[in-house]
Amino acid sequence: MDVADLLARAAAMVPADVANEAGVTRVDVREYLHHDEWEVALDLLADLDTGCDHRPFGGIC
Repeated sequence: MDVADLLARAAAMVPADVANEAGVTRVDVREYLHHDEWEVALDLLADLDTGCDHRPFGGIC
């Protein structure tokens, strides 16, 4: 498994209704991954902070 696969899995865990201040969503992250721009995808994914309500397994906030 490579970095792009891991980022794609992480993006899949972001709820569909979550967007950052610029309107970027998990769909945009996947689009960058499709174009092998995984560094940009990583930055955008990090900016999609979902908060405590969406953390899997009751993650610590």
